[in-house]
Amino acid sequence: MKFSLDWVSLVILAGSVIGIFLSLILFVLKKGNKFANFFLGAFLLSYSLGNLGAVPTHAGIIADVPHLFGLFMPFIFLIGPFLFLYILSLTRPDFRFAKTQTLHFAPYAVALVLFFVFVYIRNADYKISLIRRMQAGEDLGGLVVYMVARTVHILVYLALCLNLLRKHAKTLPDRFSALERVNLNWLRLLVLAYATGLVAIVILAQLDVPDTTLHLYGTLVILIIGARGLTQTEIFGRAPFPEAAPKAGPKYERSSLTQEQAEEAEKLLLAVMENDKLYLEEELSLRSLSEKTGLAPSYVSQVINERLKKNFYDFVNGYRVEEAQRILRDPRRRDQKILGIAFDTGFASKVAFNRVFKKYSGLTPSQYKDRYQGNKSSVVTR
Repeated sequence: MKFSLDWVSLVILAGSVIGIFLSLILFVLKKGNKFANFFLGAFLLSYSLGNLGAVPTHAGIIADVPHLFGLFMPFIFLIGPFLFLYILSLTRPDFRFAKTQTLHFAPYAVALVLFFVFVYIRNADYKISLIRRMQAGEDLGGLVVYMVARTVHILVYLALCLNLLRKHAKTLPDRFSALERVNLNWLRLLVLAYATGLVAIVILAQLDVPDTTLHLYGTLVILIIGARGLTQTEIFGRAPFPEAAPKAGPKYERSSLTQEQAEEAEKLLLAVMENDKLYLEEELSLRSLSEKTGLAPSYVSQVINERLKKNFYDFVNGYRVEEAQRILRDPRRRDQKILGIAFDTGFASKVAFNRVFKKYSGLTPSQYKDRYQGNKSSVVTR
């Protein structure tokens, strides 16, 4: 038996082992979103096991141990569903696994049955024959079908994942005052990178470029997703969270909030924000503001959207920028660093502070600090 582990085999093997290790950590992790932890762990485990199947081929032992042929191939049909369910469980505050969602695993079940009938139960000589024909470059009908189905399946699920992330990002300004920790931009970029890389590799495959690139590139992206996923904070917490607030219009026609109640709610919201300075709380959200005012989350959304003509994000950050402008105009705080002002006014980072401040005032905080004395018109008005 000829056995050798080249650098490609070692990278694939190491990546698979790390992926399995990360998945086990996620399975036993007690904190955070239990559904998200499980689905991310299952995603990593599925990819790692599927990737592990490439090691015997690259190590040159697949013909000597023919019963390993095809053993890990069906796992590829679990990657998309588990990634999709991971994103769904992260972005839906009321997520529960429904029986209908088991349909996501139908392609895996079909692939498993087909491999069982046409590969797994066959004898070693038959499998060796398949391996030899494949190594000789012969087109095997069943293998071609598998490769096409695998690629289409992954691309469809990556598109579904990107759509979920797009919808999630669209709802955030009505729920949160700081988006950096909840927008999942890192995941969208990685999913997009994987999709782009997969398409490029499919094109390269037509030019007889070996699939080594796919395994190495995919291993890198998936391990980054797994490692980053371990540090992803729980977006909605454990308590029920209201649905994304709709825009002002027909959806509020069924609201039980009367005109008089809306006026009182608006006064209360403005008083609490201005007197208690709740906007200085970095983690201020629609839910926490609702709890502090005693108003239903739907009422808070409706008042902000209809009466103040803003979403929650703009409502809160308008106060933050106004507070920052007051500090920047205060000669007693002339020596205070921009980063310190950002944190003092409720922003989570200097980058977010600069971006939001410029959006409202047309200047960066540093520019505003230099020009405030002679530029009263640059003061933000909410």
